[in-house]
Amino acid sequence: MKSYVIGGNGFLGRHVAAWLGKDGVVRKAPAYDDADPVKWQATVLEDMRQFAPDVVLIPGASQAMGDDAKAIQALVASNCILPCLVAQQLLEHSPDSTLVVFGTSWQFADSEGFRPFNLYAASKQAGQDLLTHYALRGLKILQLIMFDTYGEDDSRRKLLKILQDACARGEEIGTTPGEQEIDLVHIDDACAGIKSAIREIQGWDASQGVLVRGLGSGRPIRVKELISRVGERAGKALRANIGERPYRPREVMQAYRNYRRPAGWKPERTEFQDTSCPEDRDGNLAN
Repeated sequence: MKSYVIGGNGFLGRHVAAWLGKDGVVRKAPAYDDADPVKWQATVLEDMRQFAPDVVLIPGASQAMGDDAKAIQALVASNCILPCLVAQQLLEHSPDSTLVVFGTSWQFADSEGFRPFNLYAASKQAGQDLLTHYALRGLKILQLIMFDTYGEDDSRRKLLKILQDACARGEEIGTTPGEQEIDLVHIDDACAGIKSAIREIQGWDASQGVLVRGLGSGRPIRVKELISRVGERAGKALRANIGERPYRPREVMQAYRNYRRPAGWKPERTEFQDTSCPEDRDGNLAN
């Protein structure tokens, strides 16, 4: 299988590329050019056309979290315009190829349906809605709902990394009351899930629209429990002042559960889970 990865230098992208490279040929798109995004898009599309991939994945995207004009332009360009350009080119030059894009659990803030936490999440849903047009024209498109990934080489300032670093240094850290849930998935499990979903979509009828699958552990834990687990694994207590900080506006308290996993996939390496939470026989969270 020939895979073309757009955004292959980020945490998710480089791991996906490595996993797909174990039993196939992988090509990474040129690195994003912030100075001339339009020229960069054209370069990527031409590079992709020459490579003629079986699968195109877009794990990289703008991480803008604001609502200002710059954030709007960046989010729409990466989550809406670029996927549509890629989809159109695949239909024209490689109609038997598959397009894989990545959503976020933040699209479903404390809800079983679409309720975006922020503009970033809203743009992810908008991109999926736009891609339905290309799916109905015959292109197989997979959208994967991602949760909080982590791994040993993860340098991003995510909650787990912040807690682990504070524990290692013996520093005090102020936290919220910690009642909110977090669904953590080891990056190796996420990559295995991506490969499973790519296999699954080969039998998908594109006339049904975009195939959506979720890569959650199915067993989210509360942040205050995560704090305890981090200390246990480090062999010393994490000096957390729980309740010192307030929740954010519109804090998401419950992890998204209303999704289907790729057929035959469930996390194997993920450590930070609520093991008392029941799962159904397919590995999905039982309702």
